[in-house]
Amino acid sequence: MRFPYEKLTPESGSIDGYLFENETAGIKRGIFLNINIDFAPIKWEDSDWQCGLLIDWIPLKGRSWKAIEAIDCSSKQVHSKWEVSFYHESHFDCHDVKLSMTHTSDSFFRVLLSGKFDYPGYFGGPPDPQMPFAADLEIPFNGITLSQDSFFPKPSSTEDAQLLLGDFIDPNAFEVPDFKDGKYLFRPRPFDIIKKLFRN
Repeated sequence: MRFPYEKLTPESGSIDGYLFENETAGIKRGIFLNINIDFAPIKWEDSDWQCGLLIDWIPLKGRSWKAIEAIDCSSKQVHSKWEVSFYHESHFDCHDVKLSMTHTSDSFFRVLLSGKFDYPGYFGGPPDPQMPFAADLEIPFNGITLSQDSFFPKPSSTEDAQLLLGDFIDPNAFEVPDFKDGKYLFRPRPFDIIKKLFRN
Protein backbone atom coordinates (compact mmCIF):
# COMPACT_ATOMS: atom_id res chain seq x y z
CA MET A 1 0.00 0.00 0.00
CA ARG A 2 1.27 3.45 -0.89
CA PHE A 3 2.58 5.58 1.97
CA PRO A 4 0.06 8.45 2.56
CA TYR A 5 2.63 11.25 2.50
CA GLU A 6 -0.09 13.81 1.73
CA LYS A 7 -1.40 13.29 5.28
CA LEU A 8 1.84 14.53 6.85
CA THR A 9 0.98 17.50 9.07
CA PRO A 10 3.83 19.20 10.94
CA GLU A 11 2.88 19.49 14.60
CA SER A 12 5.90 20.66 16.62
CA GLY A 13 9.65 20.98 16.55
CA SER A 14 12.70 22.85 17.76
CA ILE A 15 16.02 24.36 16.72
CA ASP A 16 18.93 23.48 18.99
CA GLY A 17 22.50 24.70 18.77
CA TYR A 18 25.74 23.02 19.86
CA LEU A 19 29.31 24.24 20.23
CA PHE A 20 31.20 21.17 19.14
CA GLU A 21 34.42 19.79 17.70
CA ASN A 22 35.78 16.36 16.79
CA GLU A 23 39.29 16.38 15.39
CA THR A 24 39.21 12.64 14.72
CA ALA A 25 36.16 13.06 12.49
CA GLY A 26 37.58 16.20 10.89
CA ILE A 27 34.97 18.49 12.46
CA LYS A 28 36.52 21.84 13.33
CA ARG A 29 35.22 23.66 16.39
CA GLY A 30 32.11 25.68 15.63
CA ILE A 31 28.42 26.15 16.31
CA PHE A 32 26.06 23.74 14.60
CA LEU A 33 22.26 23.65 14.55
CA ASN A 34 19.96 20.66 14.70
CA ILE A 35 16.35 20.95 13.56
CA ASN A 36 13.77 18.43 14.70
CA ILE A 37 10.22 18.38 13.32
CA ASP A 38 7.48 16.01 14.50
CA PHE A 39 4.40 15.30 12.40
CA ALA A 40 0.98 14.50 13.82
CA PRO A 41 0.42 10.71 13.93
CA ILE A 42 -0.81 9.23 10.66
CA LYS A 43 -3.63 6.68 10.69
CA TRP A 44 -2.53 3.95 8.29
CA GLU A 45 -3.44 0.26 8.15
CA ASP A 46 -5.38 0.57 11.44
CA SER A 47 -2.34 1.92 13.30
CA ASP A 48 -1.02 5.32 14.29
CA TRP A 49 2.40 6.00 12.79
CA GLN A 50 4.90 8.54 14.10
CA CYS A 51 6.95 10.43 11.52
CA GLY A 52 9.55 13.14 11.82
CA LEU A 53 12.36 15.04 10.14
CA LEU A 54 15.84 15.59 11.49
CA ILE A 55 18.48 17.96 10.12
CA ASP A 56 21.92 17.92 11.76
CA TRP A 57 25.15 19.88 11.36
CA ILE A 58 23.89 23.22 10.00
CA PRO A 59 26.78 25.66 10.59
CA LEU A 60 25.90 28.94 12.31
CA LYS A 61 27.99 32.11 12.10
CA GLY A 62 27.02 35.53 13.38
CA ARG A 63 27.11 37.82 16.41
CA SER A 64 23.66 36.83 17.70
CA TRP A 65 21.29 33.90 17.41
CA LYS A 66 19.12 35.93 15.02
CA ALA A 67 21.80 35.13 12.41
CA ILE A 68 19.94 31.83 12.03
CA GLU A 69 17.70 33.46 9.43
CA ALA A 70 20.73 34.60 7.42
CA ILE A 71 21.98 31.04 6.85
CA ASP A 72 22.05 30.26 3.12
CA CYS A 73 20.74 26.70 3.14
CA SER A 74 21.24 26.43 -0.62
CA SER A 75 25.01 26.92 -0.33
CA LYS A 76 27.59 24.21 -0.94
CA GLN A 77 29.03 24.89 2.51
CA VAL A 78 25.78 23.91 4.21
CA HIS A 79 25.04 20.99 1.89
CA SER A 80 28.51 19.53 2.42
CA LYS A 81 27.94 19.40 6.19
CA TRP A 82 24.29 18.79 6.96
CA GLU A 83 22.61 15.41 7.31
CA VAL A 84 18.88 15.20 6.61
CA SER A 85 16.73 12.20 7.40
CA PHE A 86 13.02 11.34 7.46
CA TYR A 87 11.89 9.07 10.29
CA HIS A 88 9.20 6.43 9.86
CA GLU A 89 10.08 3.27 11.77
CA SER A 90 13.65 3.88 10.51
CA HIS A 91 15.66 6.83 9.29
CA PHE A 92 15.68 7.37 5.52
CA ASP A 93 18.12 9.63 3.70
CA CYS A 94 16.68 12.79 2.15
CA HIS A 95 17.70 14.66 -0.97
CA ASP A 96 16.68 17.74 -3.00
CA VAL A 97 16.17 19.47 0.34
CA LYS A 98 15.19 23.14 0.50
CA LEU A 99 15.17 25.00 3.82
CA SER A 100 14.64 28.57 4.99
CA MET A 101 14.30 29.98 8.51
CA THR A 102 12.76 33.40 9.16
CA HIS A 103 12.60 35.08 12.56
CA THR A 104 9.00 35.77 13.61
CA SER A 105 8.85 36.71 17.30
CA ASP A 106 10.83 36.18 20.49
CA SER A 107 13.06 33.16 19.79
CA PHE A 108 10.70 31.61 17.22
CA PHE A 109 11.45 31.02 13.56
CA ARG A 110 9.21 30.11 10.67
CA VAL A 111 10.70 27.03 9.05
CA LEU A 112 9.91 26.22 5.42
CA LEU A 113 11.21 22.80 4.46
CA SER A 114 10.70 20.48 1.51
CA GLY A 115 12.47 17.61 -0.15
CA LYS A 116 12.31 13.92 -0.99
CA PHE A 117 13.32 10.74 0.78
CA ASP A 118 14.23 7.25 -0.33
CA TYR A 119 11.30 5.17 0.89
CA PRO A 120 11.64 1.34 0.90
CA GLY A 121 7.90 0.57 1.01
CA TYR A 122 5.74 -1.22 3.59
CA PHE A 123 2.69 -3.53 3.50
CA GLY A 124 3.61 -4.76 0.05
CA GLY A 125 3.73 -1.26 -1.37
CA PRO A 126 6.40 -0.36 -3.90
CA PRO A 127 9.57 1.49 -2.89
CA ASP A 128 9.81 5.10 -3.95
CA PRO A 129 13.17 6.96 -3.99
CA GLN A 130 11.31 10.23 -4.70
CA MET A 131 8.81 10.29 -1.81
CA PRO A 132 8.05 13.99 -1.13
CA PHE A 133 7.74 15.78 2.18
CA ALA A 134 7.07 19.37 3.21
CA ALA A 135 6.69 21.37 6.40
CA ASP A 136 5.75 24.95 7.22
CA LEU A 137 5.59 25.87 10.91
CA GLU A 138 6.97 28.10 13.64
CA ILE A 139 9.33 26.48 16.11
CA PRO A 140 11.53 27.81 18.94
CA PHE A 141 15.27 28.18 19.07
CA ASN A 142 16.11 26.63 22.44
CA GLY A 143 19.69 27.85 22.71
CA ILE A 144 23.24 26.53 22.44
CA THR A 145 24.61 23.61 24.45
CA LEU A 146 28.26 23.25 25.37
CA SER A 147 29.35 19.90 26.80
CA GLN A 148 32.35 19.81 29.12
CA ASP A 149 33.54 16.50 27.69
CA SER A 150 33.82 17.95 24.19
CA PHE A 151 36.78 20.19 25.09
CA PHE A 152 40.21 20.00 26.61
CA PRO A 153 40.84 21.54 29.00
CA LYS A 154 37.27 21.19 30.20
CA PRO A 155 35.43 24.41 31.03
CA SER A 156 34.98 24.35 34.79
CA SER A 157 32.94 27.51 35.30
CA THR A 158 30.33 29.72 33.67
CA GLU A 159 33.10 32.15 32.76
CA ASP A 160 35.09 29.40 31.02
CA ALA A 161 32.03 28.37 29.03
CA GLN A 162 31.29 31.96 28.03
CA LEU A 163 34.88 32.42 26.83
CA LEU A 164 34.64 29.31 24.66
CA LEU A 165 31.33 30.42 23.19
CA GLY A 166 32.62 33.96 22.69
CA ASP A 167 35.06 32.80 20.02
CA PHE A 168 32.07 32.13 17.75
CA ILE A 169 29.09 34.19 18.93
CA ASP A 170 28.55 37.00 21.44
CA PRO A 171 27.59 35.51 24.85
CA ASN A 172 25.60 38.71 25.53
CA ALA A 173 22.99 37.35 23.13
CA PHE A 174 22.23 34.67 25.75
CA GLU A 175 21.22 34.37 29.36
CA VAL A 176 23.73 33.19 31.96
CA PRO A 177 23.93 29.48 31.12
CA ASP A 178 22.27 26.72 33.11
CA PHE A 179 24.61 23.88 34.11
CA LYS A 180 23.39 20.30 34.42
CA ASP A 181 24.95 16.86 33.84
CA GLY A 182 28.19 18.32 32.54
CA LYS A 183 26.50 20.61 30.01
CA TYR A 184 26.07 24.37 29.81
CA LEU A 185 22.87 25.53 28.12
CA PHE A 186 22.88 29.10 26.81
CA ARG A 187 19.26 30.17 26.35
CA PRO A 188 18.50 33.07 23.98
CA ARG A 189 17.91 36.46 25.58
CA PRO A 190 14.61 38.24 24.82
CA PHE A 191 14.56 39.73 21.36
CA ASP A 192 14.01 43.31 22.53
CA ILE A 193 17.39 43.12 24.26
CA ILE A 194 18.96 41.55 21.18
CA LYS A 195 17.74 44.46 19.03
CA LYS A 196 19.47 46.95 21.33
CA LEU A 197 22.71 44.95 21.43
CA PHE A 198 22.97 44.22 17.71
CA ARG A 199 21.61 46.97 15.53
CA ASN A 200 22.05 46.02 11.85
